[in-house]
Amino acid sequence: MQDEIENIENDFIQLEKLNRFNWEPYAKLEVHPYQKEFIPDNLFSIAQSCFEPAELYGISYKQKAVGLIIINKWNNLYWISRIMVDKNWQNKGIGYYALQQTIHLLKKRRDYQEIRTSIAVRNTQAQQFFKKVGFEFLHPIDEWEVMYVYRK
Repeated sequence: MQDEIENIENDFIQLEKLNRFNWEPYAKLEVHPYQKEFIPDNLFSIAQSCFEPAELYGISYKQKAVGLIIINKWNNLYWISRIMVDKNWQNKGIGYYALQQTIHLLKKRRDYQEIRTSIAVRNTQAQQFFKKVGFEFLHPIDEWEVMYVYRK
């Protein structure tokens, strides 16, 4: 992973809890066109969080909005419902380090057991990404989605 990082200083990658004062720059971020079938626009995700219990964290690099992570909790398990890095900031290690920070944040919680995520079967890029961070394949959900788990 280290050889894929292009001059990104990890200390400047931060998670920022979204609120009514800071959400707008994160709503404007976009993925590449080929990734849009796998993840909704951030504005939709932010609106959806008003109706479903979720924790939204902006990913910033040197105080610039570059990504978004959404965490849910169902049945006493934490889920990474969405993670995205803006198309102009991908392949620099930002998502990798932001997800590591998220894992660290969740592991400190008293009720932490494991973290799960579901990924489209065809989204092999996301599957490889989660494997690099330490997630393991758990099982297929259906013919379109697979589940990964982090238990460390």
